Amino acid sequence: MLMHRLLSALSLPLRALRTIARKHELARAIRAGMNVGENTRFVGTQHFGSEPYLVSIGKDCLITDRVTFLTHDGGIQVPFVRDGSSSAEIYSRKSIFRPVTIGDNCFIGVGAILLPGAEIGANSIIGAGSVVGGRFEDGMIIAGNPARAVSTVERYFAKRRSHVIGFSGNETAAERAHKIRERLK
Repeated sequence: MLMHRLLSALSLPLRALRTIARKHELARAIRAGMNVGENTRFVGTQHFGSEPYLVSIGKDCLITDRVTFLTHDGGIQVPFVRDGSSSAEIYSRKSIFRPVTIGDNCFIGVGAILLPGAEIGANSIIGAGSVVGGRFEDGMIIAGNPARAVSTVERYFAKRRSHVIGFSGNETAAERAHKIRERLK
């Protein structure tokens, strides 16, 4: 019981610290040259890697929690070391770099990993947990590990449109929960 109270008392300050850390990471990436379009939103935490200046995100995107942007491939050190170089002379000295580009109006699901050279066309959706490399055309649903185009946004919308639950934005959490529960009956 005491532990529960202690954890409960720490919950708000810890959440505030996570929010500050998240905002700091995003601001750091933008200061380092990451390009972010108007009205793009970040929910939760993201990792922008050591070269955020190679990340470009279009306007009106939603980037969800635990999304990782990788802009380099340090694994290239393995063949160098195998061929006689020491890891000390290779690590942070030889790598492969490629940009990550997200088009306008894209949704990036929780835990997605965008690999060096990933190019996501406008109006696309990346599924949660996907590992995305390569180039994808506009309007695609991209999912899996490795990620592939599994559908189009048009087919997705046609199939799921009737399941959308709308909110005014003024509901309390309890009102939202009630509305969702009623709709799912």
